[in-house]
Amino acid sequence: MREGLNLAESGNDIVLKWTEWNGPTTEDPTTGSILGTPVPMTETIKGFTHFIKASTVLRQFAELEAGDCLLDVHRDQVLKGRNGLVFVIDGEEWKQKEVAGKTATYVNTMCRNQKIFQTVVLRKTT
Repeated sequence: MREGLNLAESGNDIVLKWTEWNGPTTEDPTTGSILGTPVPMTETIKGFTHFIKASTVLRQFAELEAGDCLLDVHRDQVLKGRNGLVFVIDGEEWKQKEVAGKTATYVNTMCRNQKIFQTVVLRKTT
């Protein structure tokens, strides 16, 4: 579809970083952390970024704050299940921010009731 071509032609490079575990893992009973051999993973994808300013119509949603980033990626891009997923945009690290209800509906990019892009809300890590 055309949106895939638009991303490939005009999208920004976004680096995804996450951790997978090599071999068997166990959970530390005291801390709840995963014990095993971590394997750092990366993938470069294309996305459209929208940075939220203090004076934008999006500020009507309390979950969206000035400085947040809306990232549109291909609707089939795998994001879930990636442990410790970090998005690197122009050298800065961002993490996914949970949103619900009307906000989640508002930020989805739809056309004729079809989801065109998968939109995630990001907050810069400190």
